[in-house]
Amino acid sequence: MFMKKQKLKYCVYILYSERDGGVFIDHTDDLALEMARHEAGEIRFTKYRLPVKLIHKEVAKSFNQVKMQKQYWQSRAGQKEIESWVGPLPRNFEKIKHRKR
Repeated sequence: MFMKKQKLKYCVYILYSERDGGVFIDHTDDLALEMARHEAGEIRFTKYRLPVKLIHKEVAKSFNQVKMQKQYWQSRAGQKEIESWVGPLPRNFEKIKHRKR
């Protein structure tokens, strides 16, 4: 009996820019593809902030759950948790987190 590789439904991920300390929070249904796009400079936010590294990911069962997880990481409580991992975030984090791609 063969087991199919289960595709990731939805995922919230957090990238950290080693260049300027910025953090990028987003969601996807194909993390490998999104990481390749970030590393190739195809995503505007990370294009000039390379190299970036994946510091956190969470799998969600539904789109609503992934949106709630993303909202948490963009909240002050989520920012404090991220800061405990990487240190202080840039002062303009509040402005840049809501930009559209």
